[in-house]
Amino acid sequence: MTRRIAIYGATFVVLLLLLLLLALSHLPFFTISQVQVKIDGPLNHVPSEISDRLSTLVGQGIFRVSLRSTKKRIEQLPIVSSLALSRDLPSTVRATISFIDSPVFLQSEDGERSYLVDGRTLVPIENGDAGLWADHLPTIEVPLEYALLMERYGTDSVFASVMALTRGLSGEASLITHIKYDNNSINSFGKMVLDLPSLNARLRVREPVDPKHVQTALYWIEQDRKEDLSFLSSGIQRYDLYKEALVRR
Repeated sequence: MTRRIAIYGATFVVLLLLLLLLALSHLPFFTISQVQVKIDGPLNHVPSEISDRLSTLVGQGIFRVSLRSTKKRIEQLPIVSSLALSRDLPSTVRATISFIDSPVFLQSEDGERSYLVDGRTLVPIENGDAGLWADHLPTIEVPLEYALLMERYGTDSVFASVMALTRGLSGEASLITHIKYDNNSINSFGKMVLDLPSLNARLRVREPVDPKHVQTALYWIEQDRKEDLSFLSSGIQRYDLYKEALVRR
């Protein structure tokens, strides 16, 4: 008898708590008014495709909304690595989000397609968010056809070497403002084109080389341009870099 009374008592308490929670969930005081987001990484703002989804929580009851299903929907986005959501009563949801570790930011030369890279996979991103990634990742511009080809089949070994070379030049960011890779060439590598506006010069990497070779080439280009006192008023000087030589054109 005592055990039965205890069971009934526990059931009554649970039902009472459920009724109380149901009542509280409809009070305006417990309506979500804001979602505070912490980004685990270098981004300064939340990408629009994520902020749009999180903003749908505003106006819903904080007890009624399913954070689990919201988390699942957002984590299905290929740019997202992980997401943590929690309630902060009475009216705030807190989110901590991290993104895939892309080595570069990739964009088609017409500006119509933007990507991150996850392993060998190109992950399309909203063009409106392109600036978020370009601000902190090395940016490579490629022909649209090549971008679409890699989007469908994944990156190849040649482009992997291009990405490695690009990341290896991150310390030269003050000189390099634009990197373009063109796979259309008679050799298997194609060419990388590095714009150096402060030197009024352009470096074309014609073969796979070590980043240190490019750094050395940049040093000699800088010295060469300093010796040419008229370079600011002249046309862009072109240089070609091969494994064994730097050639002034």
